[in-house]
Amino acid sequence: TASWSRRTSFTLQESPPPTPLTPPTLPTPPTPLALASSLLLLLLLLFLLILLPFLYYTCRHSCSCPRPRPRPRPRPRPRPCPQCLLVPH
Repeated sequence: TASWSRRTSFTLQESPPPTPLTPPTLPTPPTPLALASSLLLLLLLLFLLILLPFLYYTCRHSCSCPRPRPRPRPRPRPRPCPQCLLVPH
């Protein structure tokens, strides 16, 4: 019975107490990884803010144009007949 009581006390000691569930690293300054991720997010936001007006302008310009300029049609090249293409010269 002595060994059994010793075992139970050991298992009770081994189980972690329920109080330190929250990580104790909250009051400490953020890790370099967190800093890098936040910096990356900020850069991305800045990039989007810079790009958004350009995208908006191009989209609006292409959509609100009353009449798009007619593209100059490429000159039709004189195509040889398929028979000539098939016969080796």
